[in-house]
Amino acid sequence: MDFLKKRAKEFYSNALEIFEKKVYNLSAFNLEQATQLWLKYLIAKKLGEWPQTH
Repeated sequence: MDFLKKRAKEFYSNALEIFEKKVYNLSAFNLEQATQLWLKYLIAKKLGEWPQTH
């Protein structure tokens, strides 16, 4: 589960760096990825791990 948290932080950090360069569409994409990974991390933390389907 910790890999989800680590990846979320990486995407968030990258989103901030890209935002400062005024590349807003890629910044928004990275922020969306960070949010999705963080939510998956919180769900996995609460419910436990689940089997990967692909």
